[in-house]
Amino acid sequence: MLNFIRKTTANKLNKFLIASLLAAGPALSHAVVLPSNLVATAVSTSTIHLSWVDESNDEVGYRILDGNNTPISPSLPQDTTFYIESGLANNTGYIRKVQVYKTGESLNTPPMSVFTLTHLPTNLEALSKTNTSITISWSCLDSSNPNIKFGLERASSPTSAFYTLLGLTSGYAGTIFVDNGLTINSTYFYRMYSFNGDNVASGPTAVVALRTKNTAPDGLAAVTAFSAQDRTITLSWPAISDPIASYVRITRRSSDGVQSVFTVPSDRVQYTDTQFAVTVSTFDSYSYTVTTLNADGEPGVKAATASVVPNILFEYADTDGDGNLESWDIVNSSYSDPVKNPVTENRIIQSFLAGTTRVLLIDVYRRSTIPKALDFDSYPDVVWMPMSGVVTVPAAKDFDGDGLTDLGIDLDGDGLSDGAITNGIYKAFGMLQVSVVDSKGKPIQDAMVTISIANFVIKKKTDSRGQVVLNLTPNQINSAEIVVESNNYVRGSMNINLNPWDTNTVSMAMAASEVTSNGLNARNYPNPVLPGSPINIVYYLQSSARVQMDIYDFNWRLIRRVLDETQSPGINALNIPAIDDKGDDLDRGLYFAVIRTSGENQILKVVVR
Repeated sequence: MLNFIRKTTANKLNKFLIASLLAAGPALSHAVVLPSNLVATAVSTSTIHLSWVDESNDEVGYRILDGNNTPISPSLPQDTTFYIESGLANNTGYIRKVQVYKTGESLNTPPMSVFTLTHLPTNLEALSKTNTSITISWSCLDSSNPNIKFGLERASSPTSAFYTLLGLTSGYAGTIFVDNGLTINSTYFYRMYSFNGDNVASGPTAVVALRTKNTAPDGLAAVTAFSAQDRTITLSWPAISDPIASYVRITRRSSDGVQSVFTVPSDRVQYTDTQFAVTVSTFDSYSYTVTTLNADGEPGVKAATASVVPNILFEYADTDGDGNLESWDIVNSSYSDPVKNPVTENRIIQSFLAGTTRVLLIDVYRRSTIPKALDFDSYPDVVWMPMSGVVTVPAAKDFDGDGLTDLGIDLDGDGLSDGAITNGIYKAFGMLQVSVVDSKGKPIQDAMVTISIANFVIKKKTDSRGQVVLNLTPNQINSAEIVVESNNYVRGSMNINLNPWDTNTVSMAMAASEVTSNGLNARNYPNPVLPGSPINIVYYLQSSARVQMDIYDFNWRLIRRVLDETQSPGINALNIPAIDDKGDDLDRGLYFAVIRTSGENQILKVVVR
């Protein structure tokens, strides 16, 4: 950007008089004269101002050059005495020269060096503080500039003089400074400067007031929590006399780990909480931690805790089937009915979680339409799932075989017990999961799985995951036989032990039915095999024959005999665990499975890893 001014009228007059005198005599040629009093000044973060005194009388004009004598401005008219250059980088050094010229002649001034100004620091704040120190932080657009330096001043009051914490001589270029040795709970006033490469200051910034921390308050020694109304919890604590305490902080945690924080003034002695989610299915309990805070939010030395289950009034449920609606206070097991006496009639005798389902057992003292033969005190006649609305009748049966009657609980209303209360504790029934895979571990779909347990047989096809799942009903069962059949695979079978109160997982690897009818053609899979896991061996008999199979270790010591019986002709399959004759898992290493018949023997290598 080019700006210029003319010389004063007096100066013009002088030049005019001189020109007139020269015109009266013979023509003279004068050389151009360098300007004097060159000054380069930073005006802003992107602008510099160049000025000089015009010493020539017959110059054509001026040019501004950089340090390499490259013109950076158009020709300036004669008599120009300043130039303003903008669009420059902040806090950056520039070299400039002034060239005076006329036709066939020019002179350059010595170079002038100048830095543009820096940006002012911003976001001056307390990063952290203690009773006697404040960690101050700030930001600046020039913070990464290698020429930047910061100045920081502090005053103890708005009207007192500022004291230099960081000056020009410190050369401080960071954006964090710790001011130590301060007075507790006192306010201090800070302002900042920034210096460019010429040590020219920008600033100061606006004054920011920061305060050191106060001492921590005493806190609270006790708090009580109670729930007297539907879905409401009330907290109370002694009156607070500590002058340092400004607030009371209440931290609530639910039984599933969700945390919420509330703050009230320190003159309060009670807080009523209604902002929690209550679900009858889970019976959430809540714990509260209460303490005081000073003005800085510093917690008290002591904190009081209390826990409570909110009162839940589940209204209008006909649990006894008499056509009348009752109201139930699930927490306190209290009950009201418009046509019954709550003291001598129905009551909740047990409440528990079956997974995530809240189950209530209700004792109906005077039955109406509940179809239960037994009806006496302390016997649950109704199983109620409040959130799902399912109401069923418990099944009285000895599920665990201990000679005592248990209570079967039907959670989904399908008429079958999903668990039982044994010795006062609810236990879910177990399940059997059978996974069918090929020799490479890929699931086999639509394989027919036959499960024989006690006196019943169940047939199911595997799903897309190659699995069959069967829910178990305990009745002194502890074993099952599993047979798996599928096209293009050898029929497999195994006997397993069951825990009817747990999840039983079984995996059966099927061999492809590709064994020929020429010789034994025995093979084993998977290989390698894990200690204790099944070894599957498939072989072919051309005719009925006695078959012996032994397992040897690497030194050909007999580990155990796994088979010695007469078998039918055709494809035969064995599923044997990788254990020794004592039932211990085989150690890692190489083993040999030897199959002997009257007509042929075959050795298989088995790797245990």
